[in-house]
Amino acid sequence: MQPSGLKESFSGVRQADAVDLGMLSVQAVKSISLRHLAMTWRRLRSDSGLPNFDDFQPGERSHDLNRTVLWRVKERDSVRSFAPAFKGAHILEAFGQRVFLEMIASQELRDIITSGLESCAESCNAIYMTIEAPDPENRPIECERLLLPFGEGRIAKYIFAAIEVSSIVGTFDRRTVVKRFEAQSRITLCGRIG
Repeated sequence: MQPSGLKESFSGVRQADAVDLGMLSVQAVKSISLRHLAMTWRRLRSDSGLPNFDDFQPGERSHDLNRTVLWRVKERDSVRSFAPAFKGAHILEAFGQRVFLEMIASQELRDIITSGLESCAESCNAIYMTIEAPDPENRPIECERLLLPFGEGRIAKYIFAAIEVSSIVGTFDRRTVVKRFEAQSRITLCGRIG
């Protein structure tokens, strides 16, 4: 019998179901460049609210902008929506024009992307998540995702999304990796950066 809260992953290893872990230390962010972005954002954030995106200057040796999306947050009649205002070259290569949420083939992946954006906009906090998918040999590919809200007061107007895709034992190709995540993916860690 399997303990409650555990399930078989696609690699056969039992792991806990992903849950919102509440606050995470910035040290939980594996990628050095994503951690730098989170620390830069945290320095700009004040008790009075979110930083302005124009003030976000992480430096030229920071995370590669080719692996980022700047989402515009819109709210109309209490319904929030997200539209890409900027898409890095690697994001375009991987997703094509499917960066628009409604164009992503997999409802599961669309839900993962949207839930992170919703959590970020609602909480006005940086959100860090890791998402895992299998490569063709069923070895894990990991996508670290950092979401940073920008706006006025406690209203998010933009969310800067930066990703880092890696695999210690698996393989992936930027042009086909999204298909792997659309076919089968799961959140392995999710929380607000404190």
